Amino acid sequence: MSRRRFTSDGQLDPLAVGAYPEAMRQVAEETQTPLLDIFAASQALYCLLGEEESKKLFMHLPENIHPNYPNGVTDDTHFSDEGAQQIAKLVVQALKQNTASPISNLQQLL
Repeated sequence: MSRRRFTSDGQLDPLAVGAYPEAMRQVAEETQTPLLDIFAASQALYCLLGEEESKKLFMHLPENIHPNYPNGVTDDTHFSDEGAQQIAKLVVQALKQNTASPISNLQQLL
């Protein structure tokens, strides 16, 4: 999945996690391994929500709200509860859509 990183012109950064997503796609293709591209799906979600609304998916906490972060926190890598649930939904959607591979066996569990 992607980190929440927008460029100075307000666009989502396609290199938010570096070269990893492209390498992941290449390895999946070369090894014929089923791929759930949650990076692309998460980027689409953040783009849909926009720069401000996507903050709700991450650990953006003001001071004195959470005992572990008395000074608050702005973290665009780790998910809030809502963010974790949204990413889990993306995984379920990807599993349901991937019917042409051994991953489809997992669909019976959904």
